Amino acid sequence: MDRGAQPTQRYNIATLKDTWKQKEFKVTLSNKFQVLEELLEEGTMSRSGRT
Repeated sequence: MDRGAQPTQRYNIATLKDTWKQKEFKVTLSNKFQVLEELLEEGTMSRSGRT
């Protein structure tokens, strides 16, 4: 990672000590990865359909 690059979003670690916040964070993170996986699958399917 470039030293000059900044993350797009930072998380307050202190809030993650709260159990509810931990669960909320995990769901949010899971949802983001699910969307990425779906986009990757879509891209793979559309590429294989072209050949």
